Amino acid sequence: MDKNTLTPSNISRIWDNNFLESSFFCDKAFTLVQKADYEYCIYKTKLNIFSFGFLSFSLPFHIIAPPISIESQGFSGKISTIIKSLEKEKGLYLFLNVPTLHVENLKTENLDRERNAEILAKKNHTHKTATKTKKAPRITIGQTLASMVFKNTFTDFGQYMEALKSSHRRRLLQAEKKAEGLTWQKIEPKQFDEDLYQLYLNVWKKTPYPLEKLEQKYFQTLNADIYVLYKKNKPLCFIQIKKEYRHSESHLFFLFGGMCYGTPHDIYLNILIQILKIGMEQNVDFINFGQTSEYSKGFIGALPEKRHMVFFSRNKFISFLATKLIPFLEYTYPIKSFHTFTESPAIKKSTNQ
Repeated sequence: MDKNTLTPSNISRIWDNNFLESSFFCDKAFTLVQKADYEYCIYKTKLNIFSFGFLSFSLPFHIIAPPISIESQGFSGKISTIIKSLEKEKGLYLFLNVPTLHVENLKTENLDRERNAEILAKKNHTHKTATKTKKAPRITIGQTLASMVFKNTFTDFGQYMEALKSSHRRRLLQAEKKAEGLTWQKIEPKQFDEDLYQLYLNVWKKTPYPLEKLEQKYFQTLNADIYVLYKKNKPLCFIQIKKEYRHSESHLFFLFGGMCYGTPHDIYLNILIQILKIGMEQNVDFINFGQTSEYSKGFIGALPEKRHMVFFSRNKFISFLATKLIPFLEYTYPIKSFHTFTESPAIKKSTNQ
């Protein structure tokens, strides 16, 4: 494989929307492959193939994704083109956080390739030629953690609260009441100190799925906004968020956070409320709350957007085995409809903003 190591000198001009600049401050070594029509980030790790199940069995994988656990794909261009470039490489390859559109395009292209191979095989048989036909590589597609996305159609948080069903509005008001006397403050990344880093570690230690541990320097260096909730001078939690533009639409991404547990202040729900308020103040089109905690995020109005993993290997037996193991590999969950609003929110934003 022709690989280029990602360096500070070239990271600023690529993948502006994929947060790769933050990847220097995690515990994974990664490389960047850049070609004219595609590029991708790849790293090696041992992965528990039953991550979302009850068993544990790890195998070495080549992962195509950002090395830090954020809701973002780790490639640009067509997956089929990248797979074709890796067909002769040994090992197990896995794309993570792949949007549905890329998966549907991959299925279509793979099906077309198989049909063309069959047509060529029949033609060769008719003319009794010995031309070999190359079959499409066997790929296995599974569902992974969905991204919880809130479509913002509101001019401000007050308008949002008015549109909620009474039971949801009452629950959010209760959470805000429990946070009375606490204050949110925006800080500069360089002010991210050891106390805040310990809040991050609190969450990292409790995560149900294995994540890499980020260095404190990650939070001090990444060009993102950090808000801290204080009780007097004591930090109770923080959020790290980043605004990006994708296809002319504005998105606010919830990247990471930290909190202390066991307080009476309904911290997690107040975190989600604060992110909503910031997104509405910034008039963004979408607020991406990231993966996991589907129930809490769905309760405030975020909806799941499916994300997929794509596996392939040149080893035919392993590829066949992967198709049988996919029910154990993928993450499935019941998609609950909360009916958060009194009616489907179709409120137009003010043109004066």
